[in-house]
Amino acid sequence: MDEDRLSGIEGENLMEKPRNWILVTGAGGFVGQHCLRRLLEAGHKVVALQRSPKSLPRLPIHDTDSFKRLEGDLTDQITCPYPIDAIVHLAAQVVFPGITAAQFSRGNILSTIGMFELAQTLAVSRLIMHSSISVYGQPQSCRWSESTPSTAPFPYGASKYVCEQVAADYAGKMRIVVPRTPGIIGQGANPNWITTLVDRAIGNQTIRIHNADAAFNSTLHVDDYCDFVLAELASEETNPVVEIVNLAAKDPIPVADVATTIVRQASSQSQIVDNGPAGSPAIVDIGKAKSNFGFNPMSVEETLKRYVQEVTRRS
Repeated sequence: MDEDRLSGIEGENLMEKPRNWILVTGAGGFVGQHCLRRLLEAGHKVVALQRSPKSLPRLPIHDTDSFKRLEGDLTDQITCPYPIDAIVHLAAQVVFPGITAAQFSRGNILSTIGMFELAQTLAVSRLIMHSSISVYGQPQSCRWSESTPSTAPFPYGASKYVCEQVAADYAGKMRIVVPRTPGIIGQGANPNWITTLVDRAIGNQTIRIHNADAAFNSTLHVDDYCDFVLAELASEETNPVVEIVNLAAKDPIPVADVATTIVRQASSQSQIVDNGPAGSPAIVDIGKAKSNFGFNPMSVEETLKRYVQEVTRRS
């Protein structure tokens, strides 16, 4: 790749300057905006990469000494005029009704390839690449660990799995940490099962559940995700390897208690209806995150209560 991509200023060798900027891709998204704010609050210098020039709420309107905007699409050539230490890769095609396999391929696989090419050109030492528990697909195991095989994932999960394989191509060139998460919740969250339950509870609509007695921890608050990112960026571990790690809330509770907690916290009149068994419910094993990364997220109950409070306060 053309080394001129290292600089937008002719004749300036940025590689000789102090390298203390963090590039966040997908900066305009839900998780991206939360990460940007937390990184700036922690004193980091951040470059926000976004595909459109839209404003980012609660962030500087103009560039500052510690915050820069960069507009571009990772599937095209991007010039980055800043000396980047690390990349937090959050750019992705998220799940919405009607999104095709081709759109997942372009938004996830092609953009991730472009990100790794840019990372290699910029010679970054550390990279955090967001993935998803959707990579597991439909395994028969009732507990998903990092070693659980991917089995017939749907297009979104399949595209994220390919992204993980792309990361393996760069093993040995930089430290790459790949957190696999369930649907992340918090203010402005993208639609997922928990956000749907909360919306129905607030509207006093009937809530229908399956596998009422099955243990559940397949959720994560965005603040816990940001804590993980900040801890990894501060880590002294520099081995150039690929580390895949599951993130989720701790202390699983039955699915029936998930619905009950939401209804009570929302002071809702919703009726909860048990529609019986469906699919293969599973627990997300976060043992590696706890032991190897010191990850200590909120419990499932705390996570749910926190999110309901955020949504009802906003309403």
